[in-house]
Amino acid sequence: MQSSKIAGILAGGALGVSLLGHPSGIFAVPAIAFVLALLWIFPVVRPQEWVPPARSVLVAASAALGLAYLPWMLYPRPRS
Repeated sequence: MQSSKIAGILAGGALGVSLLGHPSGIFAVPAIAFVLALLWIFPVVRPQEWVPPARSVLVAASAALGLAYLPWMLYPRPRS
């Protein structure tokens, strides 16, 4: 799982689709990043067998999130 790009795509895509269903889920994104950063930086709080995800997994998750949320960002909204 640590270097699986498919896992990153599934995670990012799921987050993107959930944002389409309920946009307030965007507040979960900084929380996920914060917890991941804590685990990465402070070895005291991380589980003993935890291995940080590879950079390719993070890139795949970010790309999938962007692709899933892109139609909503590009959707033309009427101006008042």
